[in-house]
Formats: sequence, C-alpha cells, structure tokens
Amino acid sequence: MRHKHHFEAVIFDIDGVLVDSEHYHHQAVNDICSEIGHVISIDKSKELIGLSLEETFDQLQLRRVTTNKSEWMQQVEDRYVQIIDRKMERPYASELIKALKISGIKIACVTTANRKVAEANLKIIGVLDSISCLITRESVVNTKPDPEPYTKALHKLIVSPEHALVVEDSAIGVQAALSAHVGTVLFYPHAMSNVQDMHDPVITINRFTDFSFFNRTLSQFVNI
Repeated sequence: MRHKHHFEAVIFDIDGVLVDSEHYHHQAVNDICSEIGHVISIDKSKELIGLSLEETFDQLQLRRVTTNKSEWMQQVEDRYVQIIDRKMERPYASELIKALKISGIKIACVTTANRKVAEANLKIIGVLDSISCLITRESVVNTKPDPEPYTKALHKLIVSPEHALVVEDSAIGVQAALSAHVGTVLFYPHAMSNVQDMHDPVITINRFTDFSFFNRTLSQFVNI
C-alpha cells in the first residue's frame, strides 16, 4: 500500500459512501415486498448490502411469491427515488468531490445500482455533473465482487490501477477493487456495514477527513 499520495483518479462507491442510503433501500424494498406479503428484517437487509436489485430478488427467493422480477425492480426503484432526500449525504461528500475536481483529479463512481438510482443519488447531493465516469449495473456483465466494474472505470478514465484510489463500504466492493489491482483502497463503513472487519492492505476510515489526502484537498476549499 502506497503512503505517498499521487492519485490521478478517485473512484467512489455511491450507496453507503457518498450517501447513507441503506435504510432508504431497506424501506423501498420492504415497502414493495410487503405488498406481496414478504417482510424483511434489518438483519436480512445487512446481508443484501452491495448486491444489485437482481441479486436481491434472488437472495430473498421472491420467485415464490412473484415471477415478475423486472416489474418488482422497477417498483423498488420508483419507490426509492420518491423517498430519498438531501439529508442522506455523508459528511463532506459533495464538498470533497467538488474539491477533487477543482484540483484536477478525475472522479468516477462505481455501483451495483441501476443508472436511475445512481443518478438520483448523485443529483440529490448536487454532484452528478462533477462525475467523469459512472459505472452502473447496466454497464457491466459481472457485478462486484468481480473486478469488471473497476477495470472498466479505470479504462474509461485512462488511469492505471496503481494511480487510483477507491472508497468502498462493503466487503464485496473492497474485493472487487483489490481484484482490479487498485493501488489504494479505503473502507468507509456506515451503520449497517461496520461489522465487517478489514485488514491490510485496506485502510479503514471513519470519516473522509481521516485520510490525509482527502483532508488536505478539502482544507483548501472548506473550513473543516
């Protein structure tokens, strides 16, 4: 793991990293599932962190109660977009992205969410126009923990893995970044992911400003 920071790009996961959205996802999934008589516990929701809606549908074994996966996914996405609000932003997320962009750092987002949800998240915190590259479920064949989403982002950014920094909130996201040989990987847990233990070479932070490169970049533009 490199300690002298020379990053050309920062790649963020979205849900749980830029926005504290997991409980909104839980509510959206639970709202739609309850309509077909299927209630999901918080503990079960934790098992779904980092999964796409397709994978969530399969993990919940919803084929036993409905056979229309695409309609279920659309309903969950619509419900999610209805209930999110600006309060979901994690501290300094939008300021950090804008500061990185001003500093000449390329910015990408890699998510297992569909584009509709990803863009809604980025738009609600005011950074959609600051993202150079957005990799969503529709962009890839294989989702995290496969490295494909990160290798695709790096290719689009024209940045080598050793000059990239990734911020993730889940074990499968971290695995995807490491499998793509990303030089520096940060684990930034939230209330529903902090039970996951990380070890070297992954760096665990509790806030963006814990990482000196982020702290230094932010402090040029924001009083922190």
